[in-house]
Amino acid sequence: MKLHLQVGDLVLKVTDCDYTKREVKELLKSMSSIYLAIVEASAPAPERESNPIGFSAHLERAAEMPGEDYYTDDEE
Repeated sequence: MKLHLQVGDLVLKVTDCDYTKREVKELLKSMSSIYLAIVEASAPAPERESNPIGFSAHLERAAEMPGEDYYTDDEE
């Protein structure tokens, strides 16, 4: 029996061997999984989008304090 399987760039050539249909299907499944692993490994990973982190504040200045004598250290 002469067998020629091709999945993408992977090629399997088998000669002088007896395979059942079930064994050929299993070979094809194995080749497909290997090919997908190679394709996924060679493809660049998509860049992650960073979550924007922000901060904002609204500040108001208070009115001027009345005079210097407003706070005193003298105890009465």
